[in-house]
Amino acid sequence: MTVPDIKGRLRELRARGGKLVVIDPRRTQTALQADEHHFIRPGSDAFLLMAMVPPLFGEGLVRPGRLLDHLVGIEVVRELCQDFSPEAWPHAAPSRPARFAA
Repeated sequence: MTVPDIKGRLRELRARGGKLVVIDPRRTQTALQADEHHFIRPGSDAFLLMAMVPPLFGEGLVRPGRLLDHLVGIEVVRELCQDFSPEAWPHAAPSRPARFAA
């Protein structure tokens, strides 16, 4: 793991009630230290991200505040992701990433 003092940081995180969740297709050293490790199909990470966007907007968790003046296209992102859902994302992702498709 490349983060300095990762074990100390994880101890502090857990002491505050937090947990480390890793989303990675591989069982990495970081994944081994994680409280939860969710395997993801290679090439499907963009679909996962798109499925996370609607709940963020829907639950009022997107609060750019003073950064709003520096954001371009936040509403476009909202519109593009509105048809994705956390329940549907595994089925929306291609079964084989484009770089491996014949």
